[in-house]
Amino acid sequence: MALLNYIIPDQGFEVVGGLIVSILRTEFANQEVLSADSNINPEVFLERFVSIGKEKIPAINVTTSRGNITTNTTVSRNGDYNWFIDVYAKAKSSDGVRADELASKRLKKMIGRIMVILEDPQYRVLGIEQPAGIGRTFIADIAIADPTEVDEATSSIMGRLTFTVNITDVPQLLGANAINGYQTESQIDDTGKGHEFTEEPTV
Repeated sequence: MALLNYIIPDQGFEVVGGLIVSILRTEFANQEVLSADSNINPEVFLERFVSIGKEKIPAINVTTSRGNITTNTTVSRNGDYNWFIDVYAKAKSSDGVRADELASKRLKKMIGRIMVILEDPQYRVLGIEQPAGIGRTFIADIAIADPTEVDEATSSIMGRLTFTVNITDVPQLLGANAINGYQTESQIDDTGKGHEFTEEPTV
C-alpha cells in the first residue's frame, strides 16, 4: 500500500535548467535587435547530448551537473546545484583577420553577455517564489576549451560557464492526527497524592 497519497511536485533542480534556457533565449534575441549583430544570437538548447555540429553554431547548451546538499531537515532541504552552460562560437577569416581570432572574440562576447544576464538583480531568483525556492545564484567558473580546429579559413571554439544556484525545497509534511480523549496522572513525590486529568473520547 502506497504511503504517499499525493502527487509529488517538481523539485527545484528539475525546473531551474528550463528557467535558465528561457531567460537566455529571451535576452539574446533582444540583444540581437538592440545591437543588430546576428553573429551573436545563438540557438539555446536544454540538456542536449547529441554533439553540436558547425551548422548549429552559434549555440548554447545548458546541462545539469551536480548538487551538493548542505542542509536536510524534516521541514526543508537546501543545497548548491551546478549547471554547465556550454557556449559555441565560429567565424570565417575576414579582412585579413584570422578565423580563430574572430571566433575567440565572439565566444568571449557571448560568455560576457551570459554573465551580465544571469547576474542582473532582476534574475537573482530566476522567477521562483520565495521564501522556499532560490537563495542565491552566481557564476562559479569559466573555462575555454583548447581549440582543435586547424583550418585557417573557418574556426569554431567552445567555452563553459559553471552556474551555481542555491535551492531550498520544502517536502510534503504529514498531517497530525487529532487526539480523541486522554488520561494523564501526576504524583507528588512519594506521598501517594496527586492529580488525574481525563477527557472522555467523543463519539
